[in-house]
Amino acid sequence: MSAARNEIAAVQSGERSASVRNRLIDVAERLFAEHGIDTVSLNQIAKAANQRNTMVIQYHFGSKTALLQAIADRRMQAVNDRRLELLGRIDAQSRRSDLRKVAEAMVFPFAEHLSHEGGSYYVRFVAQLYSDPRLEFFKLIKGKHASGMREAGRAAREILSELPGDVVKH
Repeated sequence: MSAARNEIAAVQSGERSASVRNRLIDVAERLFAEHGIDTVSLNQIAKAANQRNTMVIQYHFGSKTALLQAIADRRMQAVNDRRLELLGRIDAQSRRSDLRKVAEAMVFPFAEHLSHEGGSYYVRFVAQLYSDPRLEFFKLIKGKHASGMREAGRAAREILSELPGDVVKH
């Protein structure tokens, strides 16, 4: 009987931990979007998430950079999946000539976040990351959520093959 209680307690503890972790991500995303990444401390995030333990972020994430990564991870997987879906809908003939559809596949999944609850925070959060060269947003998502970007890049290079590679990349 005590083994079953221990198992239930472990599941409940894991659920509480996941709930706290998600709350910290939500609050951090909002605060970073509203005030800037450099101006928001981990302590401010913990307080705004109603956590008494000031080391809660270090416990769940390890560092501010890891928290930034967690915020990006949570949203970028869906963005990447949607990009791949839209790119997959472009027929092979159109893909070789229609840069507009390729561009839409890159932009629309991200723009769709504007209509999700909290989505505008994410867009502003990414703008903060993207504008700070020290944070290197693309390093945060590289390898994990970039397959849609790579696929769109291949399509763009094919369409714009007459232009120099560095121009196409930019």
